[in-house]
Amino acid sequence: MRRTIASIATTVVTVVAVVAVSMAGLAVAQTPSTGDGVPRDAAVDRGHPRLEERGVRRGAALEDLAAFLGVDRGDLVARLRGGETLAAIAAGEGVSREALVEHLVARVTERFDAAVAEGRIDAARRDGIVERVSERLQARVDASWEDRREKKAERHRREGRARGAEILADALGMTVDEMRAALEGGSTVAELAERRGVAVDDLVDALIASIEGRVATAVREGKIDAARAAERLAEIRRRIAERLDP
Repeated sequence: MRRTIASIATTVVTVVAVVAVSMAGLAVAQTPSTGDGVPRDAAVDRGHPRLEERGVRRGAALEDLAAFLGVDRGDLVARLRGGETLAAIAAGEGVSREALVEHLVARVTERFDAAVAEGRIDAARRDGIVERVSERLQARVDASWEDRREKKAERHRREGRARGAEILADALGMTVDEMRAALEGGSTVAELAERRGVAVDDLVDALIASIEGRVATAVREGKIDAARAAERLAEIRRRIAERLDP
């Protein structure tokens, strides 16, 4: 039975999403972490200013949280990695969920108060940000480290699917809606590409190009070595080509 373009395109954009998640996973795997996905000393040692600032800031936040809960930072990390939630850890240390959330919100508020004082944002924007972050924190303290990783991965997959559809449609010289209609009409990718005068290899190139910049950045920042990145890109290219033109 012929594979419809709808089926193939869904697979292709999923591959693009998986690529983004895989590269993020490789970065975390090769970068020492605090245990909750926070890059640490390796980023600082490599001398990347943005990574250093982020790592130091998150590291300080983790130290502050450990002190608030009355536990050792290493113990806090180990328990998070073991599957405990922040709320559960707090309860075990005699700290209520409400007090935990209040503490976290206060720290976020302090950070954005400083931004207001420095003139980087206005008070109204600060209030909106703090309100949104507070809502997320209510859920986050009840989520395990693995839950947070999975939610982040799912967000990457959704974004990847949407971006992949846009890239594929653009390479075919169509809008996403036009491409979707063609998919639903039962055409194969090869047939649609031929009608549009586009080589399947060009479609593959367009999809690969969408992630090459991110991979190059990861290589520059030392999150993945160049040889492994090239190997992964080659494998992804092969998989996409197979799905576009089986």
